[in-house]
Amino acid sequence: LELLAHLDRMDLPDPEGLMADPSRAQLPERGDLRQATLEAVVAAVGARPERARWEAAWAVLVRALETGAPDLLVAPA
Repeated sequence: LELLAHLDRMDLPDPEGLMADPSRAQLPERGDLRQATLEAVVAAVGARPERARWEAAWAVLVRALETGAPDLLVAPA
């Protein structure tokens, strides 16, 4: 029950929405939430690997690099 409450408070953006328009991706500011979001993007591509999705995911990662700490990209990339 505590885990579900914690996950509910995280309020992460939908990875599909981020990949739909990477140039406008609004990523969380907090590092742990940002990393979880990037991991979700990578997992979404892994679940349905297609070239366009792969390219969109990389565009989201580039957006994350441009707007935040670069060290958060190491694990997802």
